[in-house]
Amino acid sequence: LDLDGNGRLSFGEFCLALRELGYLGNMKAAWQSLDSDRDGFIQLSDLDPQLEQMLTSYKDTVKRTYGNTLAAWLGSLAKDGSSTVDKATFAKHCEAVGWSGNVGYLFESLKNDKTRKQMTLRDYDVKAYHAWQRRDYGMIADGYDSPAETANLSFYARQENTFRHRWERMQSKARIEGREAAAAAREAADCGAKSVDDLKKLLVTRFGTLFAGWRQALDLDGNGRLSFCEFCLALRDLGYSGNLKAAWNHLNVDGDGFISLAEIDPDMEQMLTGYRAAVKGTFGNTLAAWLGSLGHDGNGIVDKVGFARHCKEIGWSGDVNMLFESLKNDKTRKHMTLRDYDIAAYHAFQHGDLGMISAGGEMYPSPTEMNFLERQQNCFRQRWARMISTKALENAEAKLAEDRAKDKGCDDIGSMRDMLTKKYGTISAAWRHEFQGNQNGRVTCAEFSEALRSMGFVGNIQQCFFELDTESKGHITLQDLDPDAYALVMDFRKLLLDKFGCYIKAWAALDSDRNGSIQQHELIKMCEHLGYKGDAKALFRHLLEGPGKCAIHMADLDPAAMQAFYRGDLEAMTKTEKAKSALQAMSEAKRIEKSKMMGASDLKSLRRELVRKHGTITAAWRYGLDKAGVGKLSFMDFCKACRSISFIGDIRSCFREMDADGSSIISFQEVDGAWYSRLAKFQELLLAKHKTYRNAWHAIDSNKSNTIDRKEFVAVCADIGYPGGPQEASQLYRQLLPNLSQPFIALEDIQVGKVIGYTPTFEDISPEDRARRELLRMQEARRLEKSKALGASDMKSLKAELMRKYGTITAAWRYALDKGHNGKLPFMEFSKACRSIGFHGNIKSCFK
Repeated sequence: LDLDGNGRLSFGEFCLALRELGYLGNMKAAWQSLDSDRDGFIQLSDLDPQLEQMLTSYKDTVKRTYGNTLAAWLGSLAKDGSSTVDKATFAKHCEAVGWSGNVGYLFESLKNDKTRKQMTLRDYDVKAYHAWQRRDYGMIADGYDSPAETANLSFYARQENTFRHRWERMQSKARIEGREAAAAAREAADCGAKSVDDLKKLLVTRFGTLFAGWRQALDLDGNGRLSFCEFCLALRDLGYSGNLKAAWNHLNVDGDGFISLAEIDPDMEQMLTGYRAAVKGTFGNTLAAWLGSLGHDGNGIVDKVGFARHCKEIGWSGDVNMLFESLKNDKTRKHMTLRDYDIAAYHAFQHGDLGMISAGGEMYPSPTEMNFLERQQNCFRQRWARMISTKALENAEAKLAEDRAKDKGCDDIGSMRDMLTKKYGTISAAWRHEFQGNQNGRVTCAEFSEALRSMGFVGNIQQCFFELDTESKGHITLQDLDPDAYALVMDFRKLLLDKFGCYIKAWAALDSDRNGSIQQHELIKMCEHLGYKGDAKALFRHLLEGPGKCAIHMADLDPAAMQAFYRGDLEAMTKTEKAKSALQAMSEAKRIEKSKMMGASDLKSLRRELVRKHGTITAAWRYGLDKAGVGKLSFMDFCKACRSISFIGDIRSCFREMDADGSSIISFQEVDGAWYSRLAKFQELLLAKHKTYRNAWHAIDSNKSNTIDRKEFVAVCADIGYPGGPQEASQLYRQLLPNLSQPFIALEDIQVGKVIGYTPTFEDISPEDRARRELLRMQEARRLEKSKALGASDMKSLKAELMRKYGTITAAWRYALDKGHNGKLPFMEFSKACRSIGFHGNIKSCFK
């Protein structure tokens, strides 16, 4: 009948159901007999009121307990996941929900198939079955979750209780429960560490000890503590699946925001603290302990025996085996490396920080206990610089010691004398070859140092020199190097000088056979004859030039006498006499050389040389002396002109002779007054007729060739009335030629105003001269404008400006002038300071 399970039948559904059942009676009469309340529907209460009452009471009980029948099925009847329920289970369920009706009758009534002993969800409630199929666990579509009355609800409450919102809430809740169930399942299946105890067991299992786990898995940077972020990253890498924050709070006992080894393994921390205190008290830091005790052999590893010996040396009496095994990162090894020993020391060793300054290995007082200078000296930069300098000095000393150990050269006075004797036979021969470069019998410290370096001396040269120079003379002689040889040689030389006056005459007496050399027997015989009281054989040996020689020569007796003999100075003059003679010879040579020279040497020859070079005195003035064309000549320009023609006389006296008025400036009138007058007369007549040079040139240059020859110039002179006739005009033409080889003159050649000092008119000035005059005018205008400025321009205003800016002259000196604070001020720094305050005067004059 009720195939759709909605609890009621319409007339149409009733008729169809009866036909399916094969009912042959009057369907309408049957409908009217069953529809007693005439509501147009037939319900179960119309067919079986007792069963309807039983089902209603059961469903009300289930709804009060579970909310709906599907929840009752999933939460009570089929909570083990089975799809069927037997009578015993149903009875327990009814007892659990508190329903006391006929359980057997209800169970049999709910089963659709009477042959089965179990009941399915479809039998139990077809609406619950369909809701389960569509995952409507709250049976919202069947109205279980809807409010009883909506008339009394507000607008927002009605909106929240629409089917859509109730369906979404149900689906969200189901998804959340599914995720939580999946997470619970994964957590139950996860065998990783979930607590602090599990974490410690994991560290011990994987790394051997808690300390090894701390170093290799947790404190990777070796700073001795973990922040929360480092802790979380380390535990994730270890596969920790517990609550990270709970583990952090459990381990961070002191609440300082960091976890240290003391909070994970207090015993190990106490052991390490005691050991490191002993190391610091003995070596200062762990790297020094490794280099000085553990790894002093340089092989980079330490075994347990060596570590135990080290602990005994520093006076640490803890558990050596436990500490050694804990420090090793690899438990399979039997030795320990520097990285195992201390990671901070390892990193410091890598970048050359042997004092572990960057790791705080040096101990210094608190900054509050130090003054300013001490704090400055103990900042990181200063400590690092001291460490690098100390290391560099140690390396240099070690390298020097190594080089000295390898070097087989002499390094003191004794070995130097042995080497010289071995090389030259005697110290006196070595003195002549190695030391006596200037032949004055003395050797300064610089010469001594140069000689010893050339010999490959590897000792302290300055110390050797001071040991030899016992009297602090500043030099040494043969007497300091070999007193016995000095005494033998000097006594013999004194005897010769007393006897013969000079060494050349003495040699002539010694060399009786005139062969230029003296053998040993000859010297012995001569010493007996002269009455020499010393050892003649030893004297001969000391006079020899070197090993392998069997005779002595005049140079061995006295090199200066030999040189004098070669240059013909048989008298062997003294140094003063030689100097005077050389000076006289030089003066005579200069005089002879000067007499051979063809250059000018006085004013007369100077004029002659100028005319010879330029052709005329006018051309010489224009192109040799007054090259700037200003009509006057200073002493400096005169000197340059004289040097250009190789003047060899006294330039100053020549200039004074020409400077008749004593103005320190000479003009063409003072050089040649006659031609000055002639040129002035020519200019006067030319300008009187034509006003300007350019007008005159336009009139003269009739053929427009820009040049005129002698004939044309003579005609011009006759035209303007120049006195003297053609002969005088020809001489003037010759004076105006720039070069005698040139047969014509141009406009600039007849402009004699520059020669006689005439100021030309604007029309006579060339474009180049106009530009030069304009430049000078602009410079003068700028100078005047600059003089009007408010800045300082002389010494008085400079001091006033400095005091205005800095208050006092002392403050101005300290903060404006002497910025280097060395108490003195060179010209360059003075110039910079003047420019910085806007000084626009003559800085050099002010400085002087």
